[in-house]
Parts: sequence; structure tokens; C-alpha cells
Amino acid sequence: MFETLKLGSRVEMVFKNRLKGDDSTTEYVSQILDFSDDGIICAMPIYEGHIVPLQERKRFEGYFYSDNKIYRASCIVKARGKQDNLHVVEIGLESKLIKVQRREYFRLSCSIPATIRCMTVMNEGKDDFKDSDFSKEEIECTIIDISGGGIKAYSKQKFEKSSVVLLNFTLKFNNGNKEKSIIGKVVDSFKNANDESVFDNRFQFIDVSKSDRDEIVKYIFEQQRNILKKELGYNG
Repeated sequence: MFETLKLGSRVEMVFKNRLKGDDSTTEYVSQILDFSDDGIICAMPIYEGHIVPLQERKRFEGYFYSDNKIYRASCIVKARGKQDNLHVVEIGLESKLIKVQRREYFRLSCSIPATIRCMTVMNEGKDDFKDSDFSKEEIECTIIDISGGGIKAYSKQKFEKSSVVLLNFTLKFNNGNKEKSIIGKVVDSFKNANDESVFDNRFQFIDVSKSDRDEIVKYIFEQQRNILKKELGYNG
């Protein structure tokens, strides 16, 4: 039943809020520590430095990250306890593990400095972009969300919807940096609700190689592992 999962795999627990008219969710992060005959032993989630004592029999959507793949299943909290002085929770699967197919779904909240160069020539229907197609002016922005399919970013400048841009940013891996230069299309650009001097932007990658997309997904997994270690108090 659990052959696709491994010890140490990241687990995201997504609980639906039960209040009438409230469609929001609450999400916690954990890690697989062990397996029982019919359940998965995970570290009890920690939120803002405090242990979250999950209630038994509570149901949630579970997302399991293993070998650069994501699996989803309906889950239930079976039991709580302690194992080697660590608070743990046993969860059961109420549905089969289903592989999430699209790598664009792998997302990461982040803060990555980036620059954007706008296209300066009409290029409708063209898919072989050149550096000379874009302005030399570099507009500074901050990436706040990245996935294999695009980014969200803050900027001081509004971008024209559906326009094509060149996105430049650096992915800082544990073992070194990787420079990225990817073509994107403006999906949306509007004033931030809390600060009218800032624009919220969404960019979809339209000319990204498989190697670049795979490297972005690899970066997301590495950062998620780093975050999980910090949340669970691991130093190694």
C-alpha cells in the first residue's frame, strides 16, 4: 500500500474548515517517520514553534512528496502518541494514492530577486525568441511564488497583459547557484491591495526547456526539505 512512499518524505495535510460558508483550508507540514501495518507514522506538525495536536478521526487531504513526485490521498487521523520522545500521529489512507501528474503543480512560496525585460518588437506567432527581441532595460521585481509553470512577482511597474517578457533569476541550491533566463507571458498585473505603489504580477512560462523545468522542480523540493528540517528542529 505504501510502496511509493519513503521514510523522511514530506507530507502536507490540508484540512477543510467546517464553518458554513467557509471554503478556506488549513495546511500543516509533517514528515514520514515509520509505517505500521495499515498506517503511516508522521511527526506531529509544528506551527509557529508550537506542536499542533491533531484530533483523532479528523479527515484531511494528504499530499506526499517522494522521489520528485507528488501523491494525493484522502486521509484520517487514527491515533496520537510519542515515539522516542517525539510527538507523532498515525494516519490512515481512505483512498488510493494517486500520482499528481503535472509538474506545474509543484509550487513554492519564496522571495527571489529577479529582473524582467520587456519585448520591444512585434513577435506574434513566433516561438524562436532572441535576446535582441527584448529591451535592455531591466525592471527589478521579487518572485514570491514559483512553480514549473510560472511565477508570481511583486514589482513597482505594471505590465501589459498578454505581453511577452524575459525573466532572469537565480536559484540558490545547497551546492551552488543556477542562473535562469526564461521567456514568459503576462497573465495578470494589478495594484496590490495593501500597497498601491506595488503591482502583483503573474507570469506563465511559454518557452521553457524540460531541463529548466526539471531544475525548478528540483529546487522546489530541496527548499521544501530545508523548510521541513527547520520546522521539525533538525540541524542535519
